[in-house]
Amino acid sequence: MNLKNIASNETNEINDTKEAEKSISIKNSKSLNKRLNYYYKNPPLIGLQNIGEISYMNATLQCFSNIEKLTCYFKFDSYIKEIIKNKPNGLTASYKLIIDKLWPSNTKNNNKYYSPFEFNKKLASLSPLFQVGQPNDAKDLINFIIYTLYEELNIRKDNNNNDHYIDQTNEQLVFRTFIEKYNKNNSIISDLFYGINKFVVKCSKCKISKYSFTENFFFIFPLEEIRKYKLKELQVNNNDYIMNEKEKNFKIHLLNKNIVDIKDCLDYEQKIELFTGDEAMYCNYCNELSDATFQVFSHSLPQILIFIFNRGKGPLNKIKVKFNELLDLNNYSQNGGIYELISVVTYLGENQFNGHFIASCKSPIDNQWYRYNDVIITKITDINKDILDFGYPYVLFYKRK
Repeated sequence: MNLKNIASNETNEINDTKEAEKSISIKNSKSLNKRLNYYYKNPPLIGLQNIGEISYMNATLQCFSNIEKLTCYFKFDSYIKEIIKNKPNGLTASYKLIIDKLWPSNTKNNNKYYSPFEFNKKLASLSPLFQVGQPNDAKDLINFIIYTLYEELNIRKDNNNNDHYIDQTNEQLVFRTFIEKYNKNNSIISDLFYGINKFVVKCSKCKISKYSFTENFFFIFPLEEIRKYKLKELQVNNNDYIMNEKEKNFKIHLLNKNIVDIKDCLDYEQKIELFTGDEAMYCNYCNELSDATFQVFSHSLPQILIFIFNRGKGPLNKIKVKFNELLDLNNYSQNGGIYELISVVTYLGENQFNGHFIASCKSPIDNQWYRYNDVIITKITDINKDILDFGYPYVLFYKRK
């Protein structure tokens, strides 16, 4: 398909209904919810054909398509047409085509699956990472989709890079400067997936801390490192760890059985690291190399929270992750909140290069869970058995309640 014609072709499809002609703002979540539920009485449940070892792509796209606000934006927002018109060869046009096929305007469409050949072709043209024979998976695709759509949909792009020196010991000033610069660069992607991390480096000698902030679109957790870290933490005398002996021994038992809790991953993300010896840092206030601590804090969390589990080869791939439908993060970040599980990418295979990806998604239409295995879509009735305790999760998608 000629991607230059995607905008006009898909615009004609949208204009088939009067409802789709209206502009819907991504900021008005209530309107979006009513709109989607009004237009689709039942979820279309369109599968994606596996065109050759790309089950990771099919599973990932199904997860993204069940993010309600993102799908509404691509299906109904009128200014999407202008963006695609100005960038006919970008990923935005190809992604919109995928969404229009998975959520057809003609709800009586008999097509039960669609070939993502053009999308796969576009990926290969944009990045050598997705060319034939290259080792990649859902982690790489999620990163590429979010980053590329963010760049292409950034309608308030600021090209002014005149950075000036600021006192990094002044946390509020550093944060305010970061926010002022970022607010000039925004898109639907940052609205949904954007979070903020705070980095703190503290000199062990003068005790002065320096701060920096950066955007964060998802979390990648190295499961084996986390398992070892939690075991060590539990086995040493740690007064900060409030747990009785019975609970502690049970936790050690689970870790030794290769079972890691999602909260273990979050704890690991904010662990304190010590830089000493050859890794000592230069302190501008001490005017010399000195030991320092480094810690990452989640300053604010996004609307859509993505956890990616970095799994290695062989037995490292067999680490189980305990997670729930609801995740309480009120004590984890300044904006905290309760998150609900909306999608899971599960990996079935012996190692990271020889396996199969499937997606389990909660439809925003009927709140029913469905399993997407390429072109085969089945209803999930037992959440505990078929999602929470099924296989080895590779990616979790949570949405702020």
